[in-house]
Amino acid sequence: MALAVRVPAIRLNKRFCQRFPNVVGIHFVSCATGQGIEQLLAELKDLVAKQEHIGQALPTNYLELEKILVGMPKERMPPILPWSEYESLARMCLVEQEHDLRAATSLLHNLGSIVHFPNDEKVRTAPCEECVGMH
Repeated sequence: MALAVRVPAIRLNKRFCQRFPNVVGIHFVSCATGQGIEQLLAELKDLVAKQEHIGQALPTNYLELEKILVGMPKERMPPILPWSEYESLARMCLVEQEHDLRAATSLLHNLGSIVHFPNDEKVRTAPCEECVGMH
């Protein structure tokens, strides 16, 4: 990588990775030449391999809950569920214990099926005290 590109990349990495802990790197790629694609793919493969849920079997009741939630955004605007309603849906899928519900919620959030920020004060201004967002 040329020095002219490396310096901005280092600055961007510092700036965004410190502010946003979920950003683990910034990569420059070219659609025209393909430059940088191999490095990006290698980084993505490393990140995916490090995920704790990769390779684990998912409980079928978590997958049932995900199926229900994935179908709901078309019915709701905005696509937000109050926690109490989310708990009811989870119980229908036999996710009954609080620790199981939190584990299912965390997993579905990490997989990108739902959005859940239990400790974010900005979310507290949402229509409900603790909400689950669906895409």
